[in-house]
Amino acid sequence: MRISIAVLLVLCAASFANWTRELTPQYKHEQEEVVVLNNAKLGLWCIYPSEARWKSDSEAPPTASVATLTTVGGILATIQLNEVDEAADYMIFNHYMIGPDGELQKLKRRVNFLPNDTATTEEYAIRNGKAFKQGRVVRSLTTGKEIANQQHDWLSKLPVITRVRDFPFASLLNIKHEKLVEKGKICTESSENH
Repeated sequence: MRISIAVLLVLCAASFANWTRELTPQYKHEQEEVVVLNNAKLGLWCIYPSEARWKSDSEAPPTASVATLTTVGGILATIQLNEVDEAADYMIFNHYMIGPDGELQKLKRRVNFLPNDTATTEEYAIRNGKAFKQGRVVRSLTTGKEIANQQHDWLSKLPVITRVRDFPFASLLNIKHEKLVEKGKICTESSENH
């Protein structure tokens, strides 16, 4: 039985939530999350006020890219951008942390590569529009044990976004939550199309 990419992303995001719990601000009473997803066929990114609203949208297409934006006290704190390839061989979980100045400070990335049974975790510090790798660990997805000397050339070529304005859905980041709740969904062309 084939699982749609969107369902796979949601399932993976649920397991990924435990991994990122330590990274997300703990101010639950002031915290709001919105969901952004990519409609690659139309070249659009759409933002929803909640995951429930996205799941209830009958027009929402299957997607290979989903972002969750977390605000604390109305200020953007994290961007979690998850991607999966069409064959679902790999899943990329990018957890970007944003500083009080509104700029990206850190990226914690996990890449699950199913054919090789590996989960690679990388951490980057981000300063002045540049990313600096801080560490890398490769583990078996099955056992959780660390694997030494495991290299994936393609992994080192994955881009690191270093400025909030460079996300392909950046134009959606300034939408007020109240307006989003009122409309239910707002879409815009991907900045990659310009």
